[in-house]
Amino acid sequence: TELAYWGTLFAPKAMEESNLKLMSTQNFSPEFNLTLLYTRLGSRGMLKNENTSHRNTAIYGNYMGKRYLVNAGTIRQTIDRTENGGLRDSFWIRDTLIDPQAIEVNLAKAANILKRRTYFIDQTLAIPLNFLRKDRDSLELGGGTMAHIGHYGEYTTYTKEYTDEIGINDEWGRNFYFNKFNINALTSDDEMEVRNLNNRFFIKLQPFAPDAVVSKINAGIGYQILSHYSFDPSDYLYGKKFQSEHNLYLYGGVSGMFKKYFQWDADADYYYAGYRMFDFDLKGNIRFSVYPIEEGIHLTGSFSTGLKTPHPFVGKVNMNHHQWNEKLSQTSETKVEGKLEIPHWQMEAQFGYALVKDLVYYDELS
Repeated sequence: TELAYWGTLFAPKAMEESNLKLMSTQNFSPEFNLTLLYTRLGSRGMLKNENTSHRNTAIYGNYMGKRYLVNAGTIRQTIDRTENGGLRDSFWIRDTLIDPQAIEVNLAKAANILKRRTYFIDQTLAIPLNFLRKDRDSLELGGGTMAHIGHYGEYTTYTKEYTDEIGINDEWGRNFYFNKFNINALTSDDEMEVRNLNNRFFIKLQPFAPDAVVSKINAGIGYQILSHYSFDPSDYLYGKKFQSEHNLYLYGGVSGMFKKYFQWDADADYYYAGYRMFDFDLKGNIRFSVYPIEEGIHLTGSFSTGLKTPHPFVGKVNMNHHQWNEKLSQTSETKVEGKLEIPHWQMEAQFGYALVKDLVYYDELS
């Protein structure tokens, strides 16, 4: 239909919570659709200083032609929350008679504001190849060999701003942060921001059919620019400055199946230049099924291994209550997991083993 569809939800706003959702989606043509979405969730919480407002706005459209498909849009999210630092005494949480708003908390005036802004585009062009294809112009999934070439682009910003006021005589508030006041002895205004620009170009192949033993092969190359900011004392002299990290990476995957008895897939990515040089991630899954009973018996196995460079914010932070600067090694993690399922009897057995090296831990001051 070319008429717009409106989905509107209002929850009766009582003293404690609110819920609002507005959505409009319309097909301007059989190929093109546009959607507008707005949601707002809010709550005062149970305790003091626990107000939360969560707002989302999205505008996105998609075009689905005979061979060309594109999705593009923007997403905006904001979370505004007052913070209380938790209860001064956990004894009161067991008292079912006291009004929760009367329970004393650690922070009298503190708040976090988190924002996300995303712009994205995902586009694919389908190319029918003539190998093993009966109808040379057919685009049916089961028709034979298919190729898809495409591009994915995204620009996202994340910001976090924390503020508080803790008086010199506020013993509970100051003890909550272990009397750590690195920048200002009375107030905090900490800001962190990440900007992520990511572009990927890829090709996907369907060698035979979507239910073949080798049904999908994909590979691609990507380039990422990751810019980040947190306060540094040099900002007083030179102003706010972002640091940028560049990453160039390859990725790929393959999957297949044999009727209902066997499925498998494997994915890998490798960073060969930039801040995350030599990082990699390899994952694989396999599933066997037999059917002595209708629901079947299923045995699943999975394996993963990888190296990952910690995010810059993990190694260096300079805020009013938290401060460190550490040179960290890549974290190595290998996992092996297995699972046996018998749905008819609602039975399941699972096994897992993980080997981790150079994992980053946080103490009470972090």
